[in-house]
Amino acid sequence: MLPFKDFIRDNAAVFAKAELKVKQLYPEEKAMNELVLGDEKRFTTALEKALAPFLRTGTDKDPPLAKFKEPVAEVVIGYRRGYLDRKAVAIELFLQDPDDLLKKVGERRFKELGLAPLAQDGRVSRLEWEAVDGFSLMQEVARELRFTPFGK
Repeated sequence: MLPFKDFIRDNAAVFAKAELKVKQLYPEEKAMNELVLGDEKRFTTALEKALAPFLRTGTDKDPPLAKFKEPVAEVVIGYRRGYLDRKAVAIELFLQDPDDLLKKVGERRFKELGLAPLAQDGRVSRLEWEAVDGFSLMQEVARELRFTPFGK
C-alpha cells in the first residue's frame, strides 16, 4: 500500500454543515492509518496465499514476498512497452487478414494517422497505438473501418 497524507480534512475551505460533512468523509489521521493498515494486512495475506507457492521456489524459499517483483506490474510494463506489427493490429481489430487492414484504410490514411511503418511491414509502439495526443490510433483506425474494436 502506498503511504499518503490527507490534506483535505483540515484544509477544506468550507464551513458550518459543509465542514461537518468533510470531517465525516475524511477520518482523523490515526483512524485513517488504522484503515490503511487493515487493508495492507488483508492484501498481503491474499498475496501470500495466491503467489507464495509460485515465487518461493528453489533457493528463494524464505524471503518475504515484498522482496520479489510484483508480477502483475511486470507483465503490464512489458505489455505497455511492446510493439505491434500489422498482424497484431489486425488481430486487435478482429480482422482475419492483415493485408485487409491496409486495403480498407488505405496507405495515404495510414500515413496521416502516423501508421506509415505498418504500411511498410514495420511496427508501432503499443503506446502510440493506444493513445497519442489525446486520441487512440486504434479508435481512429476502427472508425475508418466503421466498427468498434471492443467486442460485442
